[in-house]
Amino acid sequence: METTIDIRRYYKEVCSSALLISTQDLDLSFTAKTVTIPSDLGGTIIGRGGDRINRIRDESGAQIQLEPSSGQEERVITITGTQTQIHAAQYLLQQWSVQIGSL
Repeated sequence: METTIDIRRYYKEVCSSALLISTQDLDLSFTAKTVTIPSDLGGTIIGRGGDRINRIRDESGAQIQLEPSSGQEERVITITGTQTQIHAAQYLLQQWSVQIGSL
């Protein structure tokens, strides 16, 4: 019997499961990754009072720093954590970007 699950509806559970699996791998070394977003998405990614970016931090376990806008077309986001935390944060950022793009 095959079951199909829409993981977009369950991303918090998927991220939590990924974090649990990663701790079993014992690769808990911290690293940093930078990604860029269009400058006009910065405020939307942060959310009202930082609520959206804080949710991504809480759910992924990663530290996320959004560089101040410097008048450029893109802004830099630095994600720090284990590889799994970084992947989870990137996934959540992508999900928000997709949701924002469909509004």
